[in-house]
Amino acid sequence: MTSIVLRNIQDMVFERSSGSIVSYSENGDAAVIKKVGSSNTDRAYLTKSFPVRPGATYTFSIEAKINSESITGGIYIDYPHESNFQQYKFNHRDWKLYKISFTVPPHSNTGENWKKSVMKISAGIITGGTEGEIILKNPLLIEKNGIPTPRIHAMGLVVVSNSGGSLSSDYSKVGIRGFSLSEDKKTLYIKTDKLHSSDYQLSVGFRPIISTQMTTDVGSMKYRAYATFGVNDEMISIKLVKNSDSSVIDISQLNESLAFFITSLIN
Repeated sequence: MTSIVLRNIQDMVFERSSGSIVSYSENGDAAVIKKVGSSNTDRAYLTKSFPVRPGATYTFSIEAKINSESITGGIYIDYPHESNFQQYKFNHRDWKLYKISFTVPPHSNTGENWKKSVMKISAGIITGGTEGEIILKNPLLIEKNGIPTPRIHAMGLVVVSNSGGSLSSDYSKVGIRGFSLSEDKKTLYIKTDKLHSSDYQLSVGFRPIISTQMTTDVGSMKYRAYATFGVNDEMISIKLVKNSDSSVIDISQLNESLAFFITSLIN
């Protein structure tokens, strides 16, 4: 199986040591990185971090050219994350396509350390001179043999009353470890099993995909549920909204019980 992980230059993040800027072409398909007045060891580059799958091969390619003889460009694959594992340097002043590949070891224990779960790709100015520029366009990151297999992070039938939440024993359930209410009683917090570290989540923008569905009893159908996920506390936050006027309800003022199904998926 082959999938495209990245193909837009603006989906990459600009990082620099100091004294450099990035700008984009009018149609947004190319990036110009200018190094100005900084140390000749300072870097300026575009980068992207993403979760990997054991056994998958990742190929990163990008077109680039350098408009100065004093700087050196390069592309990197860092695995484990930020390890400077593989690199290719260049200083051509005409357009060329650069490509590197890496296969994640099939028996890599991605749960042992969050950095083994993340790969980082980069392209830009890596060394040389205090001034100069590099132009980058058409990045492409391809994953081969990675099998996307979403797994259940949390699931169950949640029953809500004026005292908070509980988990029904009549339906399948997994990953839900407790409930609490916010200080203003308008948010129901659902404690879940721990995912990867917050460093991992912030690095790749990793969040579970959460869906909710109210049950079909008369009381529950008066409301709808909205869910978000907190990276730092790893809790799902639920707000219940009245269908009649779209107001967020004070859960402690409920005079009847209501229920909703929740499913949280991660890859």
